[in-house]
Amino acid sequence: MYLNKLLKHKKYSNAYILIVICFICGCVSTSQNLQVDDKKNYPLPPKLENWQADGRISLSVKNESSHVNFRWNQKNNEFRLRLSFVGGFKSIIVLGDDFGVEEIEGIQSDEKNLIDTLNNSLPIEQLKYWLLGKSNPNLDSRMTDLAEDEVAFNQLDWTIRVMKVQKFNSLVLPKRILIENIDSNALIIIDKWAF
Repeated sequence: MYLNKLLKHKKYSNAYILIVICFICGCVSTSQNLQVDDKKNYPLPPKLENWQADGRISLSVKNESSHVNFRWNQKNNEFRLRLSFVGGFKSIIVLGDDFGVEEIEGIQSDEKNLIDTLNNSLPIEQLKYWLLGKSNPNLDSRMTDLAEDEVAFNQLDWTIRVMKVQKFNSLVLPKRILIENIDSNALIIIDKWAF
């Protein structure tokens, strides 16, 4: 695979890391607030402020694909995202809050401009909602046609589809999520939830 060859060269690995982060982040925000509400087919969990999700992401950007393991920790308005590239090649940690990325650990000092790029253009904070199968209540979202037992919505330039759910205690939470836009798609499988 072309991407795997690139990842072997340190010079290109950080560019790919940025692509992965960009993909899972979304694009730009809007000012209106139209919300998804499909509690009949998919009872959304109540407001959760402290939670953790562990899983895998299969990412396809144009005709290239790769896989990464992740751990998302949400504590109130702050998040910690650990991305571990398959094969143990490299791990990075992205720290942030509702306003965006504050710090990226695991990158070299000459790569600190990645933080500015993320803070200025990528709303990574959307994952705090999307992993729970919810849209961001502060942004427009629209239900899309969906199969029975699925929830799907559009937000920003992305379509988010909860394809399979799992029960955890009394909650119904996503197990398999497909996030896609015109150029990219990612299949997110959540293996473990913790609260």
